[in-house]
Amino acid sequence: AGAKPGATDTAKAYRTPFPPPGSVPFNPDIADANPGTFYPALSNIDFAIGKDNAAATAIRFHAAQHAYLAHIDFDLGSGLA
Repeated sequence: AGAKPGATDTAKAYRTPFPPPGSVPFNPDIADANPGTFYPALSNIDFAIGKDNAAATAIRFHAAQHAYLAHIDFDLGSGLA
């Protein structure tokens, strides 16, 4: 293991070469990876998005680690998941 031969700056950070499809644009007002984003959960809830509500979002969830969504029903009608 270790750095490949010829590697000089192994600690240099690199940008993701492209944003993953459907990713949320960066917003400096939304804090990620802080004490409030550890161990969050959403459980035992139902979402219904009505007709002609194309821009609706049921969940936008920022979490650092150990997060989960469980026991959730999504009634999206003709919407996309």
